[in-house]
Amino acid sequence: MSKLIVLSGVPGSGKSYFSNMLKKMRRRHVYIISSDGLRKDILGDVKDVSEEDLIWETFYGLGKLYSKDKDAFVILDATHIYSEKRKQIAKEFKELFDDIVLISFNLDRELVKHQNIEREYPVPLDVLNMFYECYQYPDEEEKTLFDKVYVIDTSDIGSVIYDLLEK
Repeated sequence: MSKLIVLSGVPGSGKSYFSNMLKKMRRRHVYIISSDGLRKDILGDVKDVSEEDLIWETFYGLGKLYSKDKDAFVILDATHIYSEKRKQIAKEFKELFDDIVLISFNLDRELVKHQNIEREYPVPLDVLNMFYECYQYPDEEEKTLFDKVYVIDTSDIGSVIYDLLEK
């Protein structure tokens, strides 16, 4: 059974940590597509936003490519802070995967600030605050477009991973 897992949260909220933990636990057929990783691999610098059209075309193109693996867990690791974008993803990928899951990271701002400092490429505080101000939590319409919606706070990561692996 294939799953598309759309991660949504501000930088430093644990999206990449979650992705890597899920990959360690499942081991096979897990494809992590990271917008930061693509910037680093394609442009040589995770902070380089000069070719965003190319990055996002590649990002979502890889998701479609990996959907051909019928046992795939494809993880879209990016901020996805806007509800309309997440709705668009759900509609666009609905026919390609057996399940489409949204995971919204809802961590305390102070904790995220601390975690951001520990990242390999910390986001400037003013940019992090902008992400917090713009972040849109899943609304009722959005929840109907996904097969499952999880909201993660500091204690939920393990239970969400186990739930995804069981189904």
